[in-house]
Amino acid sequence: MITRLLHLGSASVVALITQAQFGPPNFIVGNRIDDPQEVHAADFNGDGVMDLLCLSRFDIFGHQHRVSWYAGEGNGTFSYQHPIAGPASPALTGAVADIDEDGDMDVMVGYGSDNSFGWFANDGSGTFGPFQLVHIASDDPTVLYLVDLNNDAHLDLLVHLTSGTTDDVFWKAGNGDGTFQNSMNMWNSSIYTINTIPVDLDGDNDLDLLWTVTGGIRKRVNNGDGTFAASQDILLVANVSGSCAADLDGDSDVDIALLISGTSILLLRNNGDGTFALATTLASGLSAVTAMYASDADGDGDADLFTAHNNKEVAITRSLGNGSFAARSVIGARYAPPSDLRLADVDGDGDLDLMATFQADDRMGYFSNTGNGSFEQDPILVQEHLRGIGRIQCVDLDQDGVNDLVVPSTWWDQISWFRNDGTPNFAPVRDVRRGVVNPSDLLSLDVDGDGDNDLIVASSTADTVMRLSCTGPGSFAPPQFIGGPVDAPMDLNWCNIDNDGHADILMSAASGSSQVMRWYRGLGGGSFQASTINGYDYTLRQPQAADLDNDGDQDVMRIGSSPALGWHVNSGNNTFAQQPEVIVANSFAVRTFRLDDVDGDGDIDIVAGILQNGLDHIIWMPNEGGGLFFTWNTLAYDMPTTSVMRLFDYDLDGDKDIFVGANSPETVYFLRSNGDGTFEDTLTIAGDIFQIITDLTLADLDGDNKPDLAVAGSDDGSVAWFKNENDLPVEVQYANERGSCFTVITNPVVNRLRLRLCNAFVDASVEIIDLQGRSIKTVPAVTTENLLIDVADLVPGSYMIRLWTHGYTQVRKICVQR
Repeated sequence: MITRLLHLGSASVVALITQAQFGPPNFIVGNRIDDPQEVHAADFNGDGVMDLLCLSRFDIFGHQHRVSWYAGEGNGTFSYQHPIAGPASPALTGAVADIDEDGDMDVMVGYGSDNSFGWFANDGSGTFGPFQLVHIASDDPTVLYLVDLNNDAHLDLLVHLTSGTTDDVFWKAGNGDGTFQNSMNMWNSSIYTINTIPVDLDGDNDLDLLWTVTGGIRKRVNNGDGTFAASQDILLVANVSGSCAADLDGDSDVDIALLISGTSILLLRNNGDGTFALATTLASGLSAVTAMYASDADGDGDADLFTAHNNKEVAITRSLGNGSFAARSVIGARYAPPSDLRLADVDGDGDLDLMATFQADDRMGYFSNTGNGSFEQDPILVQEHLRGIGRIQCVDLDQDGVNDLVVPSTWWDQISWFRNDGTPNFAPVRDVRRGVVNPSDLLSLDVDGDGDNDLIVASSTADTVMRLSCTGPGSFAPPQFIGGPVDAPMDLNWCNIDNDGHADILMSAASGSSQVMRWYRGLGGGSFQASTINGYDYTLRQPQAADLDNDGDQDVMRIGSSPALGWHVNSGNNTFAQQPEVIVANSFAVRTFRLDDVDGDGDIDIVAGILQNGLDHIIWMPNEGGGLFFTWNTLAYDMPTTSVMRLFDYDLDGDKDIFVGANSPETVYFLRSNGDGTFEDTLTIAGDIFQIITDLTLADLDGDNKPDLAVAGSDDGSVAWFKNENDLPVEVQYANERGSCFTVITNPVVNRLRLRLCNAFVDASVEIIDLQGRSIKTVPAVTTENLLIDVADLVPGSYMIRLWTHGYTQVRKICVQR
């Protein structure tokens, strides 16, 4: 369902229409977690593939998404975030099991603040019902288990509560249908309890309880019916800070690893009957341990010990059996210290991978087991927190024929890549480059003429513009700087001002009193020559190039302070007038603008978002010829604050539609063009699902030949795409070898593109479009079956040739090379 906003002066009347133009948002990275606590693995949707569940203490900007799951694809990649709506309180701990015994995996969660715990019933497909309250406690639940304590074949609930000074442990017998009996108290003490672990210590096939307290470790033996013997001390020792239990020596009973002062680990070997040998030191002098877990990672029959440390290290101490261990080995040390470690076969290759939550970084992912307990050094991030996302680029980085997404994050100083497998599912985020300080803008284009897409990045803190040259599918060389230092580069746009076939770059820098607008002339091979277009206005932004005066060369328009919108005339030898031609004076502010032929008369018009008298409007200004702009037409009144605008022919009818990302409130909407400078009513695509929309773009993401919409939100780090569900007014096909109505004779193309058209397509129009959906060149009326088009001025790379006539359209892909 799409909401149509009818704007009448300052009032808005909201109505509903039934024909959707875009589907619901598909979040590639939702980033609605904050301070992740635990990660669990289970098959939630019944497809036989392991999925992941993440619990977080907070979420971003108040969304009640503290519990989320991610559907596994079976190869170690995961879908976008599926939130499970529950209480608006921190999700501190949880467990996964078939609580109601209906054959699927349900989720139990303990929440802080309101001290509640309850469960969500799974319908078998990964859809979870409402929160079912089990109990409201007196303190925060810090750990809970779903285990059978009374041997009745139903899962019981074991809960550990803490307030920081007192602790309670109790259990509730399960009835097998999701309901539980009254609580039975197991422990109440003013001694701080670190954790409670249900485990069979004495080999009698029931679960005993291990208590870890600051002064040692204790046990309570299960009598087999859910009653427990009195507490017994296993070891009294000061400064205990953690523990885990597993068969660490390979003799088929459960041993204990005890953490002392966060820096030393003691081993307590089980004698087989629940008594323990004298403690021995397993490790000492460690960086403070933040998490500890034991499981058999190498398949040799004994449990290995995994530790996470305050210095960011994640390490394995491999058990050799008989109580001996290999030297501690660091797996990786890339992100914030993990707060939770667990093992499961996440990527479906038959071995156990190491899952981790990186609490301070708001990340969750896993280290892939490469076999025999060896792990990849860098974790694969399932939930990445990319706050500060700016420009979003749709580009085929890995050269597999489908568009991927590339985004910069100023929060983490990195360029990230979401690989599209064409279905379209997007793989977990991959770093293209870390350590790019405050990447303020990003372009993707082939600047060295080798047929693949390179990246141009502006760093506003490092005062540089740099090139990341593609060296292969998804691989990039170290950065190479373009031009000299420039104070705080902000906005990048590509162009071809000198029409030499090499990509040029326009850049504006806005900081202090040294603001400039530069043109980086492409010389080929990835080399550039910098020259200054204008340097006197202190708020230069968004430079764009187009032939505004129809004299055959590219002029430059920009937002500034005086005037608010102006353009610099190209003198004909690729030099520019310093004094801009005034389009808009200072009576109102220009927030953003785009250049294109809006009314189909062959010259370049202006579409802009403006602020006038405290209200935001969308206007277009027709070019009266020769770069003269006398009037404007208001397309939308009193809109949310415009932050980004793009022009795309999303319905492939030959004219450009207007897409707007706005804030306060966050809204994505568009205006569909009628082709003559008039537009249909504003259609809202999405509202209030992003935090600070910074960019949007259109490209075919699902392989149906229709441009889909991708949107980035800066503050919550969201990246989402919306499927284009528009019923196109024309039939769109890719030409095949037989039955094609036009044939590309020369492909790849160097300087001239030769097409052969069948008789039915004479009088058709031919358009060259780049992969961003932008019209590059048009031949309006073809009068011959053999058509020759000059493409010497095109930047090397991939383009689409679109031919249309009499309600029929056909598209083919070409590659321009030098």
